[in-house]
Amino acid sequence: MADDWVHAGAEQDVPESPPWPEVTVGEHAVVLVRGEDGQIHAARSRCPHLAAPLTRADVVDQGLECSRHFYTYDLVTGRNTVPGEDADLALPIHAVEVRDGQVWVHTTAPAGANLE
Repeated sequence: MADDWVHAGAEQDVPESPPWPEVTVGEHAVVLVRGEDGQIHAARSRCPHLAAPLTRADVVDQGLECSRHFYTYDLVTGRNTVPGEDADLALPIHAVEVRDGQVWVHTTAPAGANLE
C-alpha cells in the first residue's frame, strides 16, 4: 500500500463493543470502532466537544456517542447528530480499508470534518 496508509491491526482484534483499540495514525490518535453494520471505522480518539476520550464510546444508530456529554458523531461523515447549540461540531473520520483480514487507516485528508 502507499505510504499514506497505516497498518492498524487485525480485523479480528476490533471488538463489537467498547473498549475500542486506539492506534496512532500519522500525527493523530485514532479509535477503531465496529459499527452496528459490522464495518470498521476510524475516528479521532477525542471528542471535539471537551476532548473526552472515545475509547469507551458506544455505537448508537451508526454514530459514536461520547460517554461524557452524549454528543454523537456519524461514523461516516463525523457530523454531530444531536441537535443543539453545538450542532456544528464534527469528529474527523479517517478512511479504512480491510485487506486480507488486516485493517489499514488513511493518514491524510480525513473524511468528514477537518478539525486541525
